[in-house]
Amino acid sequence: MKLQKYILLFLLLTGITGLEAQNVLQKQLVGKWKLSAMKFKGLYIDFSSEEKLRKTAYESFTSLKGSLTAENSAKVEEVAVVFKEQFSKLFLDFNADNTYSGVIELEGKNDDATGKYSIKNKQLILTEDGIKTIEKIDFEMPDSNTFFWKKIDDGEKMEIIFTRR
Repeated sequence: MKLQKYILLFLLLTGITGLEAQNVLQKQLVGKWKLSAMKFKGLYIDFSSEEKLRKTAYESFTSLKGSLTAENSAKVEEVAVVFKEQFSKLFLDFNADNTYSGVIELEGKNDDATGKYSIKNKQLILTEDGIKTIEKIDFEMPDSNTFFWKKIDDGEKMEIIFTRR
């Protein structure tokens, strides 16, 4: 009988600790975020500056194709500028009432989304109006100023890194 009490107490404490950890993560997530970087197919793409994007684009191209011609160099420059323009304008806001809003500016137009979010079992769950699940994303928050989405896209692991803005 004593063993059952200890097991029950252990399960209760484990459950409370798990819920408290999720609550702490949700509180830390509240705020305004921007896309900072992506890890995909062995590349680390840093969106914090056009120079860093340009460097990544050149390194990626030369590792795939070898050397650059003047024509290829112009294409790499163009890709870096387009990536910077598109992805540096991806913002997410998480509110204390478990609602979120997100916006990305594409070709001068804003595409936005709103809904509710929760964190459960190290997953960030985004829903429309708290009903229809849009996305369940593996989620990690190593510190209060950074969080990672970990996804698999076309069989490839992808890590999307957000920082506070």
